Amino acid sequence: MNVFEASYLLRYLSAVIVIVVAAKLLYSAIRELAWAMRHSLRPAQGIFLLNNQTEGEAMSLPLYHTTSLGRGSSNDIRIHSSDVARKHAQIYRYDGDWYIRPQRFSAKVEVNGEELNGKRKLENRDTISLGGTDFVFVDERAIAKSRGETYEEAIFDDRAFYRAVRRNSNPPYLEWVMMNLFTALCTFLLYFMIPKEMGVRKDFLIWTLGAVALIDLYFLILPKILLYADRILYLTCSHMMVIGLAIQARLHLLGSYAFREAREAGEILKAQDIAARLFSGYRTQIIALLIGLFFLWIIALIVYKTRLLESMTLVCAILTPLLLLVTLILGRGMETHGANLWIYIGGQSIQLTEFAKITFLITLASFFKNQPPLRIQIYFAGWAAGVFLLYLLLPDLGSIMILLPVTLLVFVVMTSEYLKTFLILVAASVMGVLAYSIFPHVRSRISGWTSIWTEVNDSNRQVVYGLQAIGRGEIFGRGLGNGSPGGIPLVESDMVFTVLLEEFGLIMGLALVIFLFVIMLRATRTTVLARDGFSSSLGLGLGAALFMEAFVVIGGTTGLIPLTGVTLPFIAQGGSSLLAKCFMLAILLGLASRHEEGANRK
Repeated sequence: MNVFEASYLLRYLSAVIVIVVAAKLLYSAIRELAWAMRHSLRPAQGIFLLNNQTEGEAMSLPLYHTTSLGRGSSNDIRIHSSDVARKHAQIYRYDGDWYIRPQRFSAKVEVNGEELNGKRKLENRDTISLGGTDFVFVDERAIAKSRGETYEEAIFDDRAFYRAVRRNSNPPYLEWVMMNLFTALCTFLLYFMIPKEMGVRKDFLIWTLGAVALIDLYFLILPKILLYADRILYLTCSHMMVIGLAIQARLHLLGSYAFREAREAGEILKAQDIAARLFSGYRTQIIALLIGLFFLWIIALIVYKTRLLESMTLVCAILTPLLLLVTLILGRGMETHGANLWIYIGGQSIQLTEFAKITFLITLASFFKNQPPLRIQIYFAGWAAGVFLLYLLLPDLGSIMILLPVTLLVFVVMTSEYLKTFLILVAASVMGVLAYSIFPHVRSRISGWTSIWTEVNDSNRQVVYGLQAIGRGEIFGRGLGNGSPGGIPLVESDMVFTVLLEEFGLIMGLALVIFLFVIMLRATRTTVLARDGFSSSLGLGLGAALFMEAFVVIGGTTGLIPLTGVTLPFIAQGGSSLLAKCFMLAILLGLASRHEEGANRK
């Protein structure tokens, strides 16, 4: 029995490992999210409003990180007065401080007798007047500080709650062991599959085991770095990373016809040169992963202990279109990839649009950290429209298909503006029709998608060949290294999902979909537990972006939606994409570790 036959038999074991890990992680994610939703509706500790209801009697009204006041029944604090608008004012927490602002231009809000035109920071004992109804803002921490005392109760309550969160989160040690078993199995098979004449077996082993060792090290020490580290989220992304390493090693180091022909012709120097170039592609992927992992704990710590991201709103708002403009001017790759997205520096390429997604999401979270007034919403709409226009000019349809749904999701969750969301969807549909009429590359994508079942042409060749590969894989696949991906264009990047299904089967596809749901569930948990609006909206945006990117890839490669040029997170080839995804994971880990006690850290 040779190694390829062994791989065919071991495919059952790899399928069981992956699907069991995915199922256990999904169960843990659902259970913990349900617990978090039951226990997360907690008011701020030591912060509340006092309202004089009757003569000599005051009522204490709790405040949440975003509290709406008005006449409507949907408000957190309802005021029964005809002088108060349905949505009158909003009190919210930002960067450790508390602010109040009117929700409408016509809403009259006074603080200490002074009428507000915009937001105002609240101090202890400030008097708030809304339509003749008075409230007093009380900050027991400030009172304790003025007396030279410490307000221990709030800190204790917050610590107690997060200790309960931690107790409810079981460390996924079994899933971690199974992930390493899957990694060892794939590494063992690939080591003996790589032709010995290539001379890269040892290098493959060193680089692969080094990357996996760093992944494992972080899993073990992450709780030491971050007090409330989300190891389920990290392990889910880690499993996708090791799957990506296995499939990229297979695509780069196995099945090279050029190497085989040079070896059979006795051209030793040529064969060695080809082997070195093939391994260089795999090594570049690992280097990107190692850089991402190196910065992961640094970024996570910064997000956890500081409010640096909140202060970068203007920087990110400027940087997002700037990165796209630089790509529009200097980008190349239309002939080979269908879009000018790659900037070449010293023989290496970088895709700035991957990092523009992160700055876009930070800006989005800053705008919708609470329910902004109409004027702010219009500002954001104008800015976002300009960004999406630049994406169309590149052209980068994949990023639009990711960021537009994410924007709508964050908007509707943070504002509850359902009618506006529907109108935005209608406007987006109209813009889609106009884009189809104006831009030839949009028509080409749609034409290729609609003809995949009738003919094979240059617009749909990738999808047709990919579907054939998926059909060959069936349920359990053909085994690692036994597929035939050579004829599929851009198989290492755009079409990597089809190789996974051909060699690991539909079981692997199902497991990947489960992993993506776990990422979304963990991001939702972060949103639910967050103690400020910025953390809530950014956590939701990052999780939704990772989920949508994978959905666009899977939908495009299986013919469910038009194919775009985005990559499968943590798996597909692309150093910029992998680095950006590690940054997104780091931010999510930092947000998940934030809590009320650390909210005032600068």
